[in-house]
Amino acid sequence: MSKQPRLKTIIDFITKQEEDAAKQLSIWLQKKTNAQQQISQLKMYSKEYLSHSHEQGKIDVHQIQNRQHFVAKLDTAIEQQKTLLSDLETEIKTYSQTWKKAKSQREGLEKIMQKYNFEAQRKEERQLQVDLDAYAARGNH
Repeated sequence: MSKQPRLKTIIDFITKQEEDAAKQLSIWLQKKTNAQQQISQLKMYSKEYLSHSHEQGKIDVHQIQNRQHFVAKLDTAIEQQKTLLSDLETEIKTYSQTWKKAKSQREGLEKIMQKYNFEAQRKEERQLQVDLDAYAARGNH
């Protein structure tokens, strides 16, 4: 088996790995975007709730405690989303590195394949020239 078909098989395998890593990276990036939107929504809701609660005038101690408890839950939810976002960024970094590595390997192997193809073409052209020279030499005698 020549080098070209074997190399083509390897390139196909690495290309599949690259595509899979790109798909996973895309999924994790979408999850990150969703988490960022969730954080923004929670912060906005907390801000709106606090501003609305300040506009209500007199309230009793029980209402104040309920509001503080609710705001604390919102703050906890925001912190949980921030932790999730950090975890997502770690996953994104991993998949990004995997994708970049596969892409680099594929590009390197494709350059080698181009070199083999060029060498094969040159060899074929030399053989054709030898054949033409031999044909021409037979015609002159």
